[in-house]
Amino acid sequence: MIYLKVKDDKLDILLNYFPDNFIAPAEDEYRDDKTRYIRKNVSFGVLEVLMKKEKRITDSNKVFKAVVNSLEDILERTTSLAKDIADDYLHNVIKIHGNQKNILERCIFGIEGQEKHSDFVQAVKNKMSSSLDESAEDICALVKETRLVDYHIGAYNLFHNLSPKPNITENHNLKKFLLGLSHLFFDSLNKNNITLSLHKVNSNFKCAFEYETLNVAMHCFIENLVKYVKPYTTVYADSDDSNGRLVFTMESIRIEKKELSDIYERGVSGSNVPSDLRGNGIGMYQLKKAIDRSGISLNIDIDYSQNSEVDEIAYTKNTFTFHFSEYSV
Repeated sequence: MIYLKVKDDKLDILLNYFPDNFIAPAEDEYRDDKTRYIRKNVSFGVLEVLMKKEKRITDSNKVFKAVVNSLEDILERTTSLAKDIADDYLHNVIKIHGNQKNILERCIFGIEGQEKHSDFVQAVKNKMSSSLDESAEDICALVKETRLVDYHIGAYNLFHNLSPKPNITENHNLKKFLLGLSHLFFDSLNKNNITLSLHKVNSNFKCAFEYETLNVAMHCFIENLVKYVKPYTTVYADSDDSNGRLVFTMESIRIEKKELSDIYERGVSGSNVPSDLRGNGIGMYQLKKAIDRSGISLNIDIDYSQNSEVDEIAYTKNTFTFHFSEYSV
């Protein structure tokens, strides 16, 4: 068996798969007939490797060092990616906070500094009533920015496994949930001439899921629609009340059969996706990780008989079916 322990540059433990009863030796390297251990400083902190009953590796210094170096290289690339992703989340949250601040300043511009809180409240009321249209637009914009913060915080928590135990709650109205989330993408969908139709989703369809992580999953899914759906087409969503299913049917970039098995792997993008549409390859990885927490499954069906091509990009009719294990109508 091979065990790993990883600490960052502040010696906080990032990963620990060592046996509970193992006491690390004081020296950086140790070996006996059945065990070999090494501790080394690396670019991301400290790496400790423990091998038990792996004589084909531990008996040869050359093989042992090669394995340790390979593990170090893999972990270095993984921690670098994780840092980049965390930095992206932080950058986006800071940007959104700036947007929220601008909206709030616009709402209360010139009326702060009242002697009493009640005077401030009344001044806000007066300003809103004198410009109802602008105030309504500002509140809607603030809701949008708040939903974006929810997504980025939820995605960060999910990526770093900060909430090991799912918090699944019941009776979520699925259509209202999707409508609220889709508001974030109206501008992007319109820009790409894509219509997202939710008319056939039953207004009484309720299901159980973990709100924070399903918000991440469906955000990733709709974000992919914006990028990969064929322009000037409609994405149809429908609910199958008898089986607890939410079905999306669309014309989107062709997924090859051999790619389906790897579609949830981190860092993977389809071979037919143009370079300018490729992201960091974590969208479907995050989606799968998120829906698993709520016991939701996803099936992908591709109709290769319905093909088309626009600007040298291959499209097929693709159907994505989410199955909710707990639901009511």
